[in-house]
Amino acid sequence: METAGGDAAPPPPQQRRNKSSAANKGKKGSAAGGGGGVRWPPIKPKKDLQVNRLKGTHLLTVPNFFTSAEAKAFVDIAENIGFTHQGSLGPLKGEAYRDNDRISVTDPLLAQTIWESGINKIFEDISISGKVATSLNPNIRFYRYTEGQRFGRHIDESVNLGDGSRTLYTLLIYLSGKGNAKESSGQALVGGETVFYDHRGGVVAEVFSYSETAICSCEELINHILVGCPKSLQLWWIVLCTINQPRCFPLGETSFLSWWSDYLIASPKQQGLDTIIILVAWSIWKERHNWVFNNQPRSWGQVADLAAEAHLWREVAPVPGLALLHLHGAKCMLHEARVVKKNIKYVLRSDVVFA
Repeated sequence: METAGGDAAPPPPQQRRNKSSAANKGKKGSAAGGGGGVRWPPIKPKKDLQVNRLKGTHLLTVPNFFTSAEAKAFVDIAENIGFTHQGSLGPLKGEAYRDNDRISVTDPLLAQTIWESGINKIFEDISISGKVATSLNPNIRFYRYTEGQRFGRHIDESVNLGDGSRTLYTLLIYLSGKGNAKESSGQALVGGETVFYDHRGGVVAEVFSYSETAICSCEELINHILVGCPKSLQLWWIVLCTINQPRCFPLGETSFLSWWSDYLIASPKQQGLDTIIILVAWSIWKERHNWVFNNQPRSWGQVADLAAEAHLWREVAPVPGLALLHLHGAKCMLHEARVVKKNIKYVLRSDVVFA
């Protein structure tokens, strides 16, 4: 079996936490109209699901886990039940900023149906400290984010359910989002991305400042500047290590376009690679332009500072039916739900139980 890793030391006391899972454990129908008696839409079993591993087994996405019809049906039922606004005490009180609307119901049958529709298959080869995934937490939550609402940087706690069972993964299924699906307003969702930060917001790669200029003066050919210059290669190495893609380092490459094409072919399912490559190449080219035409050279370390922000580029845009799974508890990555700028974001939330 593929092991996701053992238990880690708990985060420092000042770390902001999402305490909603523990606070709502065991509540039945805690939201207005929730609980037993709700007639949920049928969910078809899914075959041949595509699982994208954005960070090993720590962070997974599964496109089309719900059909668009299933996602819309859950939205309609949730709106019929009615949402309750949820805030937080805020960072000064040790809680992440939170502004959304929420429903919480305890429904073992719904949890089992979602689990058996395909989530169980995803975890067949994943174990953690000798424990294997057995089910979903019957505490199902629905979140609604309207324009201007967001959920600040936080980590999700693991919940002890007793009898040796514990939640170790968060499951989010986006019920609305970007893409072809439109909401009743006729507009697609803008904003609301879920962003993950490596090492809970710490610097992913240590960047040293050098006194020499960032770009060398050996050649002015574009391919040398982008993938041949030793200093450009240092920047590529830091960024690629930051996004866990060191095997794609352009060592010995003579053509930027050829390397880029090979890179995408080698990692066709990795999200955001185009964006990262374009950002780094554009940063290198702008520095060259700034040096040659404006006589304003910067140190290589200043240019390489963008590598420390590469952890910001690992984000998941809401798409209707997309399932997102990530480790929580001691190994949970710091993450946030960015502000919704237009329309409404709906999310179904549960947790994967290990025993």
